[in-house]
Amino acid sequence: MLRQVLCIWNNNGWEKRKSRSIQSPPGHPSSLVGETKVQFHINQRHLLVVHESQIAIYDDQLECLRLWSPRESLSAPISSAVYSCECLLIFTGFLDGAVGVFDANSLRLRCRIAPSAYISPSISSSNTNAYPVDIAAHPLYVNQFALGLSDGSVHVIEPAAGEITWGVSEPQEDGSSASFNSADSAFNSEPSELPSRKRCRKKKRHPFEKSPLVTVGTDVAKGKGTHLKSHLCQLGQMSQKEKATL
Repeated sequence: MLRQVLCIWNNNGWEKRKSRSIQSPPGHPSSLVGETKVQFHINQRHLLVVHESQIAIYDDQLECLRLWSPRESLSAPISSAVYSCECLLIFTGFLDGAVGVFDANSLRLRCRIAPSAYISPSISSSNTNAYPVDIAAHPLYVNQFALGLSDGSVHVIEPAAGEITWGVSEPQEDGSSASFNSADSAFNSEPSELPSRKRCRKKKRHPFEKSPLVTVGTDVAKGKGTHLKSHLCQLGQMSQKEKATL
């Protein structure tokens, strides 16, 4: 039986330190098939594991700390997921074109973005199967990310004006902040004044050469390291000034 296996390797001599089968979500067949991707958290102690059946957070001992599987308003299989630049959020794409924004610590869903929010009706009617193949988080702006769709198009997305971050609106006159539920809404795709963007704080780079290498494969000995793509080159919808910051 094929197994999806996470492995930790000592990159000095390539000695395998630990391996563990990826946990199946409740109600899912015990044998997971398909592509699995991993991405380091900036603390270099946690891992984001992405499979069509789940997004999960593992620690450096390969213990599963959190797991979320598709359900309810986001029931389609997962196509891609990536940490935001400060690893506070996880941007997740689905095969039906929807996008979910999750809290990276609790995996709580903060916002659901419907395909109609970023795909124009004319394109949607001619190509109903477009979905995010890859997601790239902006390296400076926490809330901004790019979607690379299966039809070859690229869409750069950020919260609508009036939102501080995904799922939270600006303080009201009484000083309170209202949660924003976009499960059944689509933000305006017309050009508008962009909200203020929170920039990522610069952090000291972890000595990566001293860190173990984590790989994922369909068998213990055959896995090659897989990584989410960190950038998209066709960010045609970004301004020249924004491109210069990449």
